[in-house]
Amino acid sequence: MELHRVPNVSAGWLAASKSLLVRSTNKAGREAWDLAVEITDPLAPESNGVRTALDAELVRQGLQTIDTVANTIFPLSLQQSSLDRAEFFMRYRRMVPKLRRFPKNHHGLYFDRLTAWPPGAGEPSNQVEAVVDRILSERSHQGPLRFVYDMSVFSPLHDHRPIGFPCLAYLNVKLDENRIRLTAHYRNHYFVERAYGNYIGLARLQHFIATETGLQVGPLTCISGHAELEEKHADMVFVHMLRQLIEEYMVG
Repeated sequence: MELHRVPNVSAGWLAASKSLLVRSTNKAGREAWDLAVEITDPLAPESNGVRTALDAELVRQGLQTIDTVANTIFPLSLQQSSLDRAEFFMRYRRMVPKLRRFPKNHHGLYFDRLTAWPPGAGEPSNQVEAVVDRILSERSHQGPLRFVYDMSVFSPLHDHRPIGFPCLAYLNVKLDENRIRLTAHYRNHYFVERAYGNYIGLARLQHFIATETGLQVGPLTCISGHAELEEKHADMVFVHMLRQLIEEYMVG
């Protein structure tokens, strides 16, 4: 396993992308197996230059912006405009039918899976709410359980496509004294299209859980079973931009 321990989201994306970039110039080479990024402070300020440059590249290529990707995991503006988490979840559930009509959401939505599990169930469970409730309950006991707060996204019964949604398979929340740790497991991870936005969305979800349980935000770890710097998007313009960012923002 290749592990990068970094201080913030920007550094995490740059470190992993650099690792992929220096590999072969063909698709089969710009990939890695079990690539792990541990972001020690996922709420730390991002490098504005990195964020701005990548967003501009995503727009140039007609791809989703960082915030759009992040909202697939955690819809921040909806949460911020809600009175409490009950209203937040209710409003999101009401939006799901409309969101599913968009072509990119045909196979599913991440936050939908997290708040209505399993897919298609008559009475699905809100996994995020269950994690919050269980942490609050466990903290009221002496010697609380610290590593049993799990959320699934991939469903063997429903997800039969070899590639595509859901790339995010599983989330594990851990209670580390007064901190919430989050570990995300990706089956496959695209580092041009999705990774930066995914890191942001995961950090926002982690912050939400920490806030609702009265805890601090600890490290965010993202394990990419297969990581790829996509050939179709890593053209000469993108590679030049990435090399400039590495030179300007990376230390060592």
